[in-house]
Amino acid sequence: RDGDLEPGSTFSDCALCPQMIVIPKGSNVFGSPESAEDRPANEKPQRNVTMFENFAVSQHEISVSEFKSFTEDSGYQISENCNTDGVGGPKANYLSPAMEQDDKHPVVCVSAIDAQKYTVWLAQRTGRSYRLLSEAEWEYVRRGAKSVEEAKAPLEGPPESGNIKGDAWIASTTPAASFNANAFKVFDMMGNAAEWTQDCWHDNHDYLPASGAARTASGDCLARSVRGGSWDSKAPRTRPQARQRVEAALRDWRIGIRVMRPITRKVEPGDAVTNSE
Repeated sequence: RDGDLEPGSTFSDCALCPQMIVIPKGSNVFGSPESAEDRPANEKPQRNVTMFENFAVSQHEISVSEFKSFTEDSGYQISENCNTDGVGGPKANYLSPAMEQDDKHPVVCVSAIDAQKYTVWLAQRTGRSYRLLSEAEWEYVRRGAKSVEEAKAPLEGPPESGNIKGDAWIASTTPAASFNANAFKVFDMMGNAAEWTQDCWHDNHDYLPASGAARTASGDCLARSVRGGSWDSKAPRTRPQARQRVEAALRDWRIGIRVMRPITRKVEPGDAVTNSE
C-alpha cells in the first residue's frame, strides 16, 4: 500500500490512528545563518539537510480524542500536576488543562515520555514504525519546502498563519485546521500547541546529521527540543528555526504531539535486487 502513496496523499492506518499526509523527499536548510546576530546561538550553525525518502506526518497535531483513545485502549495512566502557570491548580491534566477544549483540540499536558508511549502504542496497533519527528524533519516540514535562501519555493502555500499570541490573542488552543495549512498541507506547525521532537537537547547544530536523523546518542537526554511555539507564544518563538529546551518529564498546557512514520518505497524498474541465502 505504501508504494502507492504519493506526496500529498493522506491516509490513516487504523480507526483510532491519526490522519497522516505524505511529505516529499528533498533538501532544505536548517537553523539560522551566522550573519543573523539577533538569533540565539542554539539555532546555529546553519546546515543543509536532505530527506532521502518520502515520509508521513500527522496532518494535524494529535487531538484530545486521539490521545484519549490511546489511554483508554492501553490503560496508560497520566498523573496530574500539569503546569498551567497556576491557573489550573495541582489537578490539571490533559483532560482538564485549565482552558476550554473539545475533542478536536490538540492534546496538551503531555510529557515527551507520554508522547513516546503514544507512538509505541500506534506502532503496536499498526505494525508500522511510528515515532516523534526529529528536529530536522520537523523544521523541514515546518518550512513547507521554503528555504531561507530561496526567493521562491518549489511549492507555494497560503499566507502563513497560526494560533499565536498577538493582537487578537485567543488565549487557548483552537480546534485543528482553524488556520491555514502550509505548502505541504500540514496544519498548526505555527502556534496552537508546541510540539515535542525526538532529539535529546543540544546547545547548537555543530553535529547535526546531514540525513536529518534524530540526535539521541549525545546531548542532554533528560530534555528535548520543543518546536513551533504555542497559543501563548509571540511570533519570534514560532519561527521555523526557533527551538526551546524542555525537561522530557514536564507536562505543560502549551506542549503537545505530532508524529511521523517512514514510507516504504515502491520498487522501481531497474532497482537493484539483492538475494540473500
